[in-house]
Amino acid sequence: MSDNMFRVIIVGAGPVGLYMAHALMAANIEFVVLEQQATVLNYSGALILGK
Repeated sequence: MSDNMFRVIIVGAGPVGLYMAHALMAANIEFVVLEQQATVLNYSGALILGK
């Protein structure tokens, strides 16, 4: 591995993790995002229904 090669692991695909992924992609730095949830979108509690 060369001295100027960076590899980054981002833990969590929340707002900050996704922002960091975007910034690293723009800087052409290799990265991987690890997320525990099956999907990035989580709709639980996002909708309140009234009668």
